[in-house]
Amino acid sequence: MMFAYSSFTYLSDGQLSYTGMNFGEKGPKGKKAQGTRTRGDVLNDLMAWTQQHNGDTLTFACWQAMDLMHDIRKSETHCFAVTLRKNAVWTNPRAMYSLVDAAVLPLALLSKHYENVANAYDEKPVNVIEEMLVNDRKRRTTEDGALGSVLVMSFELAPDENMTVEEAVAKKSVPVWQPLGLFKEHKKFLSALPDMAHSFWKPCLKNALNGGAYSMKFQPWPATRS
Repeated sequence: MMFAYSSFTYLSDGQLSYTGMNFGEKGPKGKKAQGTRTRGDVLNDLMAWTQQHNGDTLTFACWQAMDLMHDIRKSETHCFAVTLRKNAVWTNPRAMYSLVDAAVLPLALLSKHYENVANAYDEKPVNVIEEMLVNDRKRRTTEDGALGSVLVMSFELAPDENMTVEEAVAKKSVPVWQPLGLFKEHKKFLSALPDMAHSFWKPCLKNALNGGAYSMKFQPWPATRS
């Protein structure tokens, strides 16, 4: 079973050294930029963080926040976006970031902002939704026996930066995109929980990002499931 296919960014190699994290923002240069995080730094950290949380945390959050147990087709019209703040001190890689907020957003919103962006590997214009979600869904359902795929976006906010999830989608220039597989095992496990439990997905997400398991009350990771 594959939970994560790949991560995607539209930044070219030359843009990874920039310190501006928002569209139209150049950021400090030269001596003023010393000690400032670059786009490459943020991208590497976000990709490392997603590898810690793809298979359980983010996958389960998508199922519950989007109510995919009742209508999995919502994964074809919506995505799951998360805003994060990097912790100044951390030793557990699962706790590299703390949760700022998360939301379910329509894919139409992404198409509006990212209709034609460049894949960092070949820099050719691509349709992000087609490239990352539709093609991944076709591959997973054919090769992996998946029920579908869901698109997840992750954004890092600066320590003094505040914006909504929707604003981050519109303004942040260093997102990590990734399609996650939706499998029968997920649906079976989550469908056995009381309906009320699914409304607590955000506290579960917060606990997981604090280094614990994906659960309503903080539990050490890994958690033992009966």
